[in-house]
Amino acid sequence: MKLTGICVVLSLFILADGQSEPDFRNVNWGMSKDQVLAAEESKLTINDGDTIFYTTEVAGLKSDLVYSFLDGELVRAAYMVDEKYSNSARHYDNYLKVKELLSGKYGTAVTTQDCKWGSSYFQENPNTWGLALEAGQMSCFSKWTLPNTEIALGLRGDQGKVGMYIGYLSLKHKPATKASETKNLSKGL
Repeated sequence: MKLTGICVVLSLFILADGQSEPDFRNVNWGMSKDQVLAAEESKLTINDGDTIFYTTEVAGLKSDLVYSFLDGELVRAAYMVDEKYSNSARHYDNYLKVKELLSGKYGTAVTTQDCKWGSSYFQENPNTWGLALEAGQMSCFSKWTLPNTEIALGLRGDQGKVGMYIGYLSLKHKPATKASETKNLSKGL
């Protein structure tokens, strides 16, 4: 009984202190740009307006790390994998590796579109999957939903270039983020 009381008191101190798991890396949604700049340890490459870029590695893959802000608050982050291969099918191998790592950490994806195909020819011939990615004939997507964060893993290509991203979006800020995107897209219409 006495031990239970001590545990409850310690838990209250921890909660009152505000110590909790960060939403992404070592930052939380809603932080200011200055707070993120102070917390992030990777090499800063661009600090421009509502976006800051770093170079880093994720899952052993060279990546650009992007933080995006809306109304001065952190609302999303992403890893843009920056690996180059002579055989673009290796990007699909990376996708599967990262998907497995994310599933191991966060559970089964709530949405999975392992591959969307533009042509059954490519789908039926695994030796052509790298070409399919480069031609925009193959794309893959998975999504996880956590209490504060939506995580999206995507792989796609076009015009000879293939890219993979891991995006993290604040669920609290999602409606405002979507509204801002819609407003920006509709400018000039």
